[in-house]
Formats: sequence, C-alpha cells, structure tokens
Amino acid sequence: MDQRYSAATDILGARRQAEGWLTRFAPVLEIGTESPQERLKTVQALQKDGERVLVELSAWATQDDQVLLTTVREALAHLKSVEEPLKRTLQGSSGTVNLTDLRSKIAEAAARTELGSTAVVPEKVELALAPGSLAAAGGMGLFSLAWLSFTTFHATLMIGGMWKAFGPVALFLLAFYSLFFGVGFMMARGALEIASSENLELFGRTLVLRKKLGFWVRERRIELGPQSRVSLEVPTLRQKGSRAMALSVNDLQGKQHQFGLGAPEHLKSDYVRQLNASLAAQGAS
Repeated sequence: MDQRYSAATDILGARRQAEGWLTRFAPVLEIGTESPQERLKTVQALQKDGERVLVELSAWATQDDQVLLTTVREALAHLKSVEEPLKRTLQGSSGTVNLTDLRSKIAEAAARTELGSTAVVPEKVELALAPGSLAAAGGMGLFSLAWLSFTTFHATLMIGGMWKAFGPVALFLLAFYSLFFGVGFMMARGALEIASSENLELFGRTLVLRKKLGFWVRERRIELGPQSRVSLEVPTLRQKGSRAMALSVNDLQGKQHQFGLGAPEHLKSDYVRQLNASLAAQGAS
C-alpha cells in the first residue's frame, strides 16, 4: 500500500495533503529524462492519490481554500491529458499502432509545418455550459414570488395606515421596504439564471455568452485582451452552503465577468483549460 497518502482528519491535514501532493505533481510539468513507462507509472500514481486528496480537501475546504482546491482540480485534469498520449506511445513501441490514426497525425503535422505553426489554433471554441433546470429554479422562483407578494401586501397596509396619521412622511418607509424588494428581485433573477440554458462561443478574442429560456435569448459579447485568461473563482452570488465555482475572465478594460455557474463542477476545469489554450494560441499568433 502507498504510504504517502493517509486520510485527513481536519482542514489542516487536508491542506497539508494537498500541498504535499502538488509538490509531487510539479516535476510532471518539467521535461524529464525518465522513460515513458516510468512517466506513466508516476502519472497514474499521482492520479490515484490526487483523487483521494481532492475528496478530502473538498470535504474540509473553507472559503479560503478555493484557490488550492481549484489548483488540485486543474492538476488532476492535466494528468488525465498526459496519461492517454503516454499510453499511445507505449502501444506504438510494442508494435500495435493504428496506421490510419498515425497517417492522420503525420498529415496534420505537415500542414502545421507548412503554415509555420507548431500548434493547432481552433477557429472557434463552442461549449454548452449549462442545460438549465426548471425543477431547480421552481423552488427559488416560488419563494421569490411569495416574498415579493407578502412584501407588497405588507407595505401597502403599513404605508397606507401611516399616511393617515403622518401624511407624506409615511413615504420614507419605502426606503425600508426597498431592502426587502431588492432581496426578492435578486431571488427572482437567480431563478431565471438557473432555469436558463447557457452556451459559450470563443472565436479569436471575442467571447459570446448566450442564455436561453424558451424563446427569450440574451446575448453578452465580451472583447478580451492579449493577457486575458479564464479562471475558477468564487461567484459574487452563491446560495448558502453551495461550493459551486464560476468561470471568470477580465475583458480588455480589466472588468471581471463571471459565467458558467450552472455548469457541472467536474467539467469546469476542462472548460478553463480549453478556453485558455485557445486564448494562449491567439496571443502567440
């Protein structure tokens, strides 16, 4: 049994496990002299321990641990992307090679060489971030409707009664009730966001976000700068007890935009990697 891993019993232990695992992971990013067999063995061992570390850290993580948690997720995603090419390399060295696949890769490499580029730059990245959920939005929508209805009823009675006693001075109560109306409208907006499907298109440095609810389509176009990169951040609005992260990017003027809150958590790191790979290629071109 691998003695390098033992279950964490508190948040400090979970942090130590994660930081220790990342220390072991870091050399994978360097170009080493080890054989493909040794490298594959290292990658698979790191994956096995990393999945345990992620479970432990997710269970104990607080708001202050989100960056560490995101880093572990991204490191695991990188290991998965490294594992398959290593397996294919070993299959080829043992004599079992797919000739059709190999010829396709040779042609692709030749085309890139002719264009003077060593990287494939996708013309457009398209992602279906969230399908939208009417069931999940229903509860919040009904609660916001009840909240706004009660607030309206209560404000009408209270301000009407105070008007008879104090006249126009009673209108100052509107400032008080505006707090409750604000909360109600925020919940209603949250319900609409959850119910809407969300799709993304990235072509060049133009990011287009589309949200659709029935026949209602909202589109947001964001122009990104050469240094713009996507990351996982704590959302500005998040339900109590939720650990969901949002994709975040700064535009050409440095303004932050968040999206993809409803996307599956286990896919968000992959989305970040795909988008940043495209942006990095654009920056290099």
